Amino acid sequence: MVKENTELGWGRGYIADLANNNIRRFVDLNYSGNNWRTIFNHVRFTQWDRYYRVIAAANIAVDRIGDVPDPALTGELKAAYTGEAVFIRNLAYFFMVRQFGDVAYYTEPYFAKPLKRAPMADVLRGCIADMKEYYKGMPWTYDDPFYVGIRGMRGAAIALMMEMNLWLAGFDIPNSQLYYNDVIELANEARNENGGAYQLLPIERYIEIFKGRSSENLFGIPQNRNYGERFGWSDFFDQVKYDPLNPNTASIPYMSYTGDFMRALYPEGEADQRLQLWFNPATAYNANRTFQMKKFLVTADPNSIDFNDRNDATQCVYRYPDIF
Repeated sequence: MVKENTELGWGRGYIADLANNNIRRFVDLNYSGNNWRTIFNHVRFTQWDRYYRVIAAANIAVDRIGDVPDPALTGELKAAYTGEAVFIRNLAYFFMVRQFGDVAYYTEPYFAKPLKRAPMADVLRGCIADMKEYYKGMPWTYDDPFYVGIRGMRGAAIALMMEMNLWLAGFDIPNSQLYYNDVIELANEARNENGGAYQLLPIERYIEIFKGRSSENLFGIPQNRNYGERFGWSDFFDQVKYDPLNPNTASIPYMSYTGDFMRALYPEGEADQRLQLWFNPATAYNANRTFQMKKFLVTADPNSIDFNDRNDATQCVYRYPDIF
């Protein structure tokens, strides 16, 4: 699906390795042009300590929130904060399961005992049960638009449980129908009980979605120049950017979708707004340095010659269409 533009010689061979699932070479670090940041990120790919820091903090929050004596922290707020902490720890476990398979699983606060890895399916089943205990205390959305789609909301927790069920259905085949039934039940809840908190935006407003905090966003990691937020190199857009107005070679994409893959999604000659709005139609089927994906280019400063400074998009983890 993804083709690496090796002709550029920019030392991003890891793109091809990831596309070909060559994980051993990906962590080998023997790419030309590596700098300290690239090396650090590759080493980090093999480590799970940051996930467990998140999980440890979440476990403590779940344990302590209920006992906070401040009367301003109502029972409703305590349930919302607790649900959000549970959502974050289960999201961390889900990321780890997809990356490492079997992982050590615990939910107790201040835990310091040695643990063996638990089977992946057991971890996911534990996460679903954990999330189901707390998610209904989470709000469907927030009155303050600043928090919409970037704080834990009930729709995001439902999307996470749906995805974990689908993952289990693929690995626990004898019980797959049970997981599928749970997915349908959760989807119906999200669609029918959200009270108008979520909606599918028309494609003409797609920039609002990737800007973040829209009624279609369920959960994402925000990047907003107004609040001093910036991903740097961690966004996908950095790999596919192409700016013909920028004379700097860094404006050329490091990878592109293959022509066959693009034709399968958007057959040539057929009108499709996604092709027109998200790509440069003139080069969309060219698997080379002229490929241009505009889908995640949310303009922050249209006058900046640095494409990274011009991009202001949220990294979307879950969106309302995922429920469908």
